Amino acid sequence: MPLAGPANRQGRRAADSICGRRTTPQAPVLGTAIVRVFGLTAAVTGPNQATLRKAGIAHEVVHTHSAHHAGYYPGAEQIHLVASFAPDGTLLGAQAVGRAGVDKRIDVLATALRAGMDADDLAELELAYSPPFGSAKDPVNMLGFVAQNVLDGVMPQWQAWDLDQVLENSLVLDVRSRAEYGGGHLDGALNVPHTQLRERLDEVRDAAEGRPVSVHCASGVRSYLATRILRGEGIDARNLSGGWLTLAAVHPES
Repeated sequence: MPLAGPANRQGRRAADSICGRRTTPQAPVLGTAIVRVFGLTAAVTGPNQATLRKAGIAHEVVHTHSAHHAGYYPGAEQIHLVASFAPDGTLLGAQAVGRAGVDKRIDVLATALRAGMDADDLAELELAYSPPFGSAKDPVNMLGFVAQNVLDGVMPQWQAWDLDQVLENSLVLDVRSRAEYGGGHLDGALNVPHTQLRERLDEVRDAAEGRPVSVHCASGVRSYLATRILRGEGIDARNLSGGWLTLAAVHPES
């Protein structure tokens, strides 16, 4: 994992040691790396989910698909972010893919990881904002917000890799628009656009037949709203982390 940055710092330490100067200890290597593949950029910092699972480290995973700058400003591109958090909220690692703004976010997250920051810290980071460069709620802030909701129990979630179990044991509620639903959906999913949910709660209850309700939309935002509505009505509901975008990436055949 040590790439050019740690190697150059080791060279600096060697030169300082030869000259009898003070040296600083080598910090643990986080494995921060970035690569461009045609028009896409992919970047990582810290361990990924597979590494954490193999090491037996408990963690929660959150997915977001925010725009790299204000959505109303021309040229906004989605950044697909995945981050892992310890049960106490400490950031453990993050990965990102997108066409713009990926390097900026992974560098912020690498700095946060080095500093031992948690979800609350990410939510409160004061990052440069202007519509051509970012949003008032930066993608890094959004990671913090979502992680806070998950870790505080405000938004129970289900993951794309739980799909088989979810289909077997719960009602899948698709809160996207009818047009989105018509473009592709899970077999057996009930489609109730989130703007109609309050008026169709009895329909959801009847379809659930006492089972939990597993909610999803395209990216996780509308289904978050729907999940809060359902839970406020006493219905056992969970939100799909990252929505249909993440589900389709994990299960392209679905």
